[in-house]
Amino acid sequence: MKTHPCLTLFATASLAASLAFNAGCSSPSSSPAAGNTQTDRGSGEAAASFTSTALVALLDDGSILLIDQDTESPYYPGLDTARIVDADASEISADALASGNVVRVTGNGIMLESYPAQYPGITAIAIIDEGAPENLEPYADMISELNVERDPAEPAQATVEYRTEQALVSLMPQTNGYTWSYEENGEGVTVTADVADPVQVKADDLIDAQVDGPTDATVSFDVPASDLHVTRWSEADISGAADPNSINFPGEDAQVTASDGAYAFTIEPGYRYFFEATFDAGTVGYLFTVREG
Repeated sequence: MKTHPCLTLFATASLAASLAFNAGCSSPSSSPAAGNTQTDRGSGEAAASFTSTALVALLDDGSILLIDQDTESPYYPGLDTARIVDADASEISADALASGNVVRVTGNGIMLESYPAQYPGITAIAIIDEGAPENLEPYADMISELNVERDPAEPAQATVEYRTEQALVSLMPQTNGYTWSYEENGEGVTVTADVADPVQVKADDLIDAQVDGPTDATVSFDVPASDLHVTRWSEADISGAADPNSINFPGEDAQVTASDGAYAFTIEPGYRYFFEATFDAGTVGYLFTVREG
């Protein structure tokens, strides 16, 4: 099994404890070719409702950052299923949040280890003080570092998430070929990266998911994707080939469901998964394998 230096399992009984992450791992600017795995294991106590207070900061790319007021640590909130209300308890959209708002955050208290952290288990956000942008002045340097624009020459990064009985797991599969277009000095540039066929890569060189059986997985990207096609091969068939370098057999298509910019499909131990995503700027292939957990 390939060793991942940023793989971490930990229990957290509170949001403050879960924010004690290692900032050296899983930066959003990490190379997509390197791959990375993030795991957060929560105790039964942590899974209960947990409330904290945070400041809202809107980044230049439109994303929302929250800064926990107890730990002064930043994190990205998961708002897909969260109910958001203003100071009058009227329901609002995430777009109505403003820099400097003081909010009460309710969720399961479990963070994904990264920098900034990610908090997917939020159930509710309530504005308790309208505040003002000046509230963010003590965090100006930190926010400035996080406001670095995404490099348009960098192919889109993918994140695969799945849940086991004990953990929510997030991994970044390695890229496996791409064609990517961007603008540089007013001129269009297209870069094509040719790589080995997905079945010719050694299994030990692949980042891996670990599950006990068929498991639902969700794929999201750091830029919007318009389509996703997933193919899988049996690792037993690949390893049993007489000459792996001459392997040339079709894979099995996996059923994909699209919802709100994310894509879902089922992963299963013993299979290698390759998925190709389509973007306005081109197409990118991603590769990982699934082992018995």
